Amino acid sequence: MSISQSRRFFLLVNDIKCSVEIEFRSSRYYLSSSDLDNICMNSDSSFDSESLTAFLNRTQSFRIIPRTAGYCYSHGQFYRPGVNFGSELSENVEHLLSCLVPISEAQKNVL
Repeated sequence: MSISQSRRFFLLVNDIKCSVEIEFRSSRYYLSSSDLDNICMNSDSSFDSESLTAFLNRTQSFRIIPRTAGYCYSHGQFYRPGVNFGSELSENVEHLLSCLVPISEAQKNVL
């Protein structure tokens, strides 16, 4: 997904095209989308009625790959992974798999 010069992109949510604007200020990204807020409402009245974009902006629970090569943004922080990704990713990624360790307890919870 690419972001246009106007900092707008589209998400497809339950077959509905949602326009989302993104802005970088005060060292954080902020999302705004009345489309998302209108279709993603919390139906549980025991929770505060925080909109989806307000939740995402508060928790910063999204990831962005900025134009600056070699960096990514996740949960409110910029990172420079030690592994190349994107166009610099080697076709031989077996070394990545060697970093993973199976967890037997997780097997019990597979749907």
